[in-house]
Amino acid sequence: MKGLVVKYGEKTYKVGLPDGGVTLSSCIMQNKFTLEAGGSGHAYASVFLKLREDIEFEVEVAEFDKASEPLSETNQPIIDPDYPREEDPDWKLKHFRKLEKILKEEGLLD
Repeated sequence: MKGLVVKYGEKTYKVGLPDGGVTLSSCIMQNKFTLEAGGSGHAYASVFLKLREDIEFEVEVAEFDKASEPLSETNQPIIDPDYPREEDPDWKLKHFRKLEKILKEEGLLD
């Protein structure tokens, strides 16, 4: 099948579907960089980074027999620990609970 080979850091993703197209999407917004690749409801590569000047990745159109495993519990997206997630309500709630616990332990909150 024809598809995309996406290389970022140590990882190589083969993104292809035998009977469908594939998409490569990259977005630079504020201080975030995202790169996602997939097709027909399957995500194969997801990279979420804090925007900086040294981000490099390679993409090539290639022919291969088998695509990489779609994203799953064993094939996780790459998320930079510094990736800004302040808009994510789950992230906000998780960090609120951490702070709430600390304040309760120190007797500053009932």
